[in-house]
Amino acid sequence: MGKYQKLLDEIYHRKSDDPDKWDFEKYAFTTELSSIPRKQSKYSDAKSSIQNRLILFRESKFIQSFPVIILACSNYIRNDEKNREIYDTFRVEFCPEYGSKEGKYLFWPHFDDINAPRKLVIHTRQFSLRYMNQEDREWLINEMASVIRKHLAKLGLI
Repeated sequence: MGKYQKLLDEIYHRKSDDPDKWDFEKYAFTTELSSIPRKQSKYSDAKSSIQNRLILFRESKFIQSFPVIILACSNYIRNDEKNREIYDTFRVEFCPEYGSKEGKYLFWPHFDDINAPRKLVIHTRQFSLRYMNQEDREWLINEMASVIRKHLAKLGLI
């Protein structure tokens, strides 16, 4: 089963009778952060492409309208003292109390307003990492699903 399909199923607590049924695209939109169509891209080329995409994302009403955005791109973008790429693009701040606290595959949630959040942006590694074992991947998906589910429930979307 696709990793994002699994995440969707965990968010909505769904168990499919048909394990080959995929309906992820019915409920979510996906795009790449880099516009370089290569299996492995040179970091400098990808970084340049990503900067252009971040501008597009910042200016896109469509992208900005989503209540949950997952940036599964590892360290290709940052939100630290030096680089405020996530904040500059989505106007969200890191919220450590909602993030993963253990394990080697972490995720970093960002909210637009911690008291009344309308937008959740999660920054994490790609789910398809070859060296991530199944147990770690399951843990990451379950933890992220829990945070996303709580956010969507607060918005009255589930």
